[in-house]
This record gives sequence, C-alpha cells and structure tokens, in this order.
Amino acid sequence: MSWYVFAQLNVFLTQQGYSPDFVSYVMTLPKHVQKAIGTELNKTPGLDESWLRRRIQTLLTQPIPQKQPKQVAMPVLEERFKKPGEKGVFYAKIPKEFVPWVNGLLNNPRFSFIPAEDGPRMFAALKNFQMLRNRPGIPLEKDINKYPDLLSLERELEKYVESGPKAGVIENDPARMPGVKVVKNLEDGSVVYQVSDPKSVAKLGVGTKWCTRADYPHCQADRYIKEYGYLYIVTKGGRPVLQMDPQLNQVMDINDEPTSLPRGLFDIFGERYAKKLGIPYKMLMQFSTEESANDQILLFKAIKENPRATVLASDQLKDDPQFMMDANKVGGEDALQYASERVLAIDGFEDNARRMRGEFDYDLGRSNSLDEDLEEIIYGNGMYGPTPLEKWVFDDAYDAVENYVSRRSRDGSGYAARGCGEVLGRTAVLSDIAGIKAGDFDIRKMKAKATQIANGDKKHYPTDYKKTRPEYMDTILKDYLPGAEKIVRQRLENTGIPFDPVAQREQIRMQAFENRQSERVFPNGIKNIDELPPELQRKYMSRAIDAISQIGVAREKIQKNNEEFDSNFYWDDSDLGVGPEPDESDFLTTKEYQAAYAEWEEESQKAREYEEDEARRESFPYNMDIDVDEHIRREITKQNFKVPSWIVKFFAKTTDYTPEMLRVVRHMQYLRKEEEKAKKVKKKIVRPRLRASGWYARISKPQYLLREG
Repeated sequence: MSWYVFAQLNVFLTQQGYSPDFVSYVMTLPKHVQKAIGTELNKTPGLDESWLRRRIQTLLTQPIPQKQPKQVAMPVLEERFKKPGEKGVFYAKIPKEFVPWVNGLLNNPRFSFIPAEDGPRMFAALKNFQMLRNRPGIPLEKDINKYPDLLSLERELEKYVESGPKAGVIENDPARMPGVKVVKNLEDGSVVYQVSDPKSVAKLGVGTKWCTRADYPHCQADRYIKEYGYLYIVTKGGRPVLQMDPQLNQVMDINDEPTSLPRGLFDIFGERYAKKLGIPYKMLMQFSTEESANDQILLFKAIKENPRATVLASDQLKDDPQFMMDANKVGGEDALQYASERVLAIDGFEDNARRMRGEFDYDLGRSNSLDEDLEEIIYGNGMYGPTPLEKWVFDDAYDAVENYVSRRSRDGSGYAARGCGEVLGRTAVLSDIAGIKAGDFDIRKMKAKATQIANGDKKHYPTDYKKTRPEYMDTILKDYLPGAEKIVRQRLENTGIPFDPVAQREQIRMQAFENRQSERVFPNGIKNIDELPPELQRKYMSRAIDAISQIGVAREKIQKNNEEFDSNFYWDDSDLGVGPEPDESDFLTTKEYQAAYAEWEEESQKAREYEEDEARRESFPYNMDIDVDEHIRREITKQNFKVPSWIVKFFAKTTDYTPEMLRVVRHMQYLRKEEEKAKKVKKKIVRPRLRASGWYARISKPQYLLREG
C-alpha cells in the first residue's frame, strides 16, 4: 500500500521518525517533489534525512514532469471506426438490445467488417430479425446470441425473407459491358474479368453480398473504382463467384467473406498473392495444384518455415481438426487462424491448441488434489495427442503453484502442495529429454545463445545505489564522473536550466552509476563464442544450456529459494535443547574444557541443522523444492537420462562452469558407482571354530562330550 493511501505525507513522515523541521520543510515543496519523496520512502523506508535533503535539491533543479496521456490499448472494435463521429452514427442505427452482440462481433479480429461498407448489411439483417422473430409460424431462433456471426444470421433470415435477386444470374455478356476486359479463361469454365467501370461492377455483383452490387444501399462500386482504378471479378456459368482488388488485399466470395485465391490464378497473381500472404513466391508456387494442397508432408514443411502457408491447405484439411492441431503444433497460433469456423467451434479445441503450443492455463484448485490438477493441465489426455513437453516452461508451472498456495495461506506455511514437487521434477527431466530429441540443444543453437548472452553481459554485478555507502560509491564512480558530467550538462542546456556542478552533484553521480552498470564485457561485441578463451567459452555455454534446460531452470529456482531461506532463517540457540555453553571455570584443566566445548558445539550444530531441516519441510516453497530436487534425480535414474555427447566432451575438463543437467547426471553416476562398489565388498562370515589340541581334537564331538561328562 502506498503512503498516500493510508496517510497524508506529513503524517507519514512523522510516523517514520523524521524531525519536525524536516517535515515542515517538505510540506513547503512543490507537489511533484513531495510525491517523488513519498514514493522514494515507500520503496525504501528509513532513508537518511541528509540524503533526502540532497535528493530534494536534485529534484528542484529538474524540470517538472509532464503528465503523459494514458496509452489505452485500443480494442478491435475501436480500431474499426477511423473517421470522427463514425462510431456514433453507426451505433445510432443499432437497436440497444443488439448492441452487446454487435460489440462481440466487432471485437473479434477474425470478423471482417468495415462499417462504411458493411454497416447497411448489418442494419438490414437486424431489422429483418427484429421483424421476423415475433411473427407466428416462423421457427426462427429468437436469441440473437445463438448466431456466431452476421453471415449465419443472414443465411437463417434468407429462408423467410427475400434479400435481393435469388438467381444471381448476370443478364448480359460481361465481355460486352463497358470497361470490362477478359483476363483469363480457366479450365473449370470460370472467367476472370478486369472491370474499370462502376456501373459494370455493380451489375456483375448480382445475387452476392458485395457492397459493390447494384441493389446494395449506398453502393460502393464508384468509391472502389476511384480508389483502385479497377477490380477483378470471376464468374462461372454466368454467375459471379469472386471479387478482388488489384493488390489482393480483399479476395471475397459471394457472401462477402475472405477466401483464398483459386489455384488456377497463381500463374497470373502469384507474386502479388505471395506478398499479401507474407510467404515466398517459390513456396506459393509449390501449391499451385489440388494434389499439393492435400500433401500434408509438404504443407507441414512449409508451415514450419512460415505459419501463413497454412492458407494454402485445401478446404478439406482446414476443416480437419487433427490437421489443424498438428499445424498449430508446427506453426503456432498464426497457423490456427486459417482453421474453419466448425473446427474452432469444437468444444475445448482452442484450449487444447494453446496447451499444444506450450501455453498452459493453470486453473489450480478445481479438485481437492493440487498435484492431480497440475498433472492434468501439463499432460492432459486430449484426443489430439500428447503435450509437446519441449515447449513446457518450469517457471510458469512453479509460479502458478506458489501463487495458489500463497492465496490460500496467510503466512505461507504448511505444505499445501504435496505431490506438486514430484510433477514438477519429473516434467523438468522429461521436458529436457523431449528438447534433446527436438534438437533444442544443438551445439550451433547453444553457441548462438551463448554469443547473445556474452554480448549482453555487463562488467559489473548489479549494485543497489541507494543501499551502498557513499564512500564506496566514490571509489567505483571516480572514472565515470567526467563522462557523466558532460551528459548532464548537455541535458540541462537542452532544457534551458543553468548547469551547476554542486547543485547537480547527485544527478551526475547517478548518471555515472548508470554508465558504469551499462558497460559491457565486450564493448565491440563478438561474432562467435569461439573467439573467447576456453574457460569463458565454458562459462557462457553453461549459462546458455541452463537457460534452455528445464532442469537448469528448476535448480536455479531452488538455489535462489535456498539463499532466501538462509538469509531469513533464525533460531535462538537457547531453544536448541542441548544445555548452556560450557563455562571454563567449571573445569579443572583447559583440555577438559576444550573437549566439553567441542562436544557442546557439535551437538548445537546438529540441533541447528535439524531445526533448519524441519523448518524447510514445514514451510513453502522450500518443502516443495526438496521434492522437486529429489524427483529430478529419481527421474534421471529412471529414464537413464543421456546428456548430448557434445556437452559431455565440451565440459570434460574440471571447471566451475558446468550445466546443471550434466552436474546432476554426474552426481547420480557417482552415487551408482559407490553403490556398486559396496555391493562387491563381501562381508566375511565369522564361524565359531573349535580350538583344540591333543587327543580330543581327533575324536568326534559326541565322544568328546561324553568324556567331558
């Protein structure tokens, strides 16, 4: 909670223990400075008063910050209305009861709709629906929300009301109309026309839902011709079937819905169409036949290279849920946009598609078993195949469990996520196995990643400027102050504020600190990791592998949690139950005292370790980390995990820089060898032997016993 939420600034400063003079001084400052000071204290409570006074002087020399207008993300609906007042005019014609339905359509990016062109079409459909739904004897679905889009509503209404000429037959020969030129006659009987006369465009749209047809209210034929110069219209059997602009930005069927370009036109419009789709021309021409449009091997190869190539699949494949799911796996969400409406409407299809892309919706807490929820979300048992675990992200799943537990528990204590550690540990290993098979750990990819990390690496470890002693800062900033002073001087000159080295001292120091922190290890960059010495190569290659490996990510998470636990864990030695520290005066000799003290110290250490271990096991997330680490090791053994051979060779030399996946595997191998050694050591069985000499050593045992009486 911010300071200005629960108190006035003066009250807040008084509560923090600042002097009355300082509080009074702050309340005389401009509002923007007061707000800045309040924000500083909210982030870092207990700042020194002298430091705050220096900070205030710096703030007073800086220009007053101007309020930036809020950048509100414009929804799809708003983006459709570009002209001033266009939205108001449009919605004035929409009955209020239909506004939510219209909003849903216009907010859907898949819905093709231009208000100026398609508005009359929507107005007419809503008017007819309003008129027919209450008419007796008409079995019309009366809930408009049951219609997924405008076209489905229009198709239903067409059963009960005439909407223009039904035949859709062009009365005259298009070739004889003004401004019409034959471009090509196709083998299936279709004819492609280039039409430059608005009246001819209007006549050739008979029976369609194009906004350029003659019977369309506010016919747009004239506007289109003025904008483009001409349109292409395709007819078949004397009926219009397709209309498109010269750039092929709009390729529309008779229902005014976007469609794909007929393959028979690839040789004419191929280059333009490839540009519109955003795919290479050579790729497009590979799919110029119907046979190629059904060649799934060829399609998946193209989709992997460019997801937009999915549009080249046949309509049958676009209507096949399994094909579209596989395309989604290969090309991601961009490929899925070409699926048919029927496929997208299948219950759970899009949820499954997201999971296949590695996008998991962690809806935890649905049942009494959190680990079962997690298991189901990650692995699932959908009809479209198993989850591609190489796309799974450990951090996302871990954070989801942690967030759920923190919401359910006020203090975060107690192991409320039992079993989740097993799921996370096991999946981390299986994810790396899948990644190795998929080629994610290819040496070329890792070298590219390592090069990227090296070029972004800074010379200095992150330092908290506010919490670091000024004396220490003086030493580390000495070499950076001249350059920082030039930057600050230039900045102030641009704003018209006079430069004063004393007044801007803190500003100069902050700039020097930023310059120091932004300094790169390799200022000119490196083109390949091979340019570096072997030890540095191992360092950056290790970091690259750990960034990709889910085992590496998991163990880094565990390490951070351990460090946090160690820094926060405290136990009063008086509660350890091992008695008080020995007093030297109670012992006769120094040797006896030292022995007693050593024994007491050993027992105390054991007690501390026990208490720390118990604290870990009874608190979250440290208890889950124990399970994660345990099951990573267990799964590595179970799966006989094989690290790529190049990684083993690359890190064969003993070094501090070893990827976590290799480190764990080597440790498990060491434990197995030690176990095998222990098994080979045979225990000697000691059997009692009769040690005897003389006559009784040569006779049988019963005789001996008899003689002994």
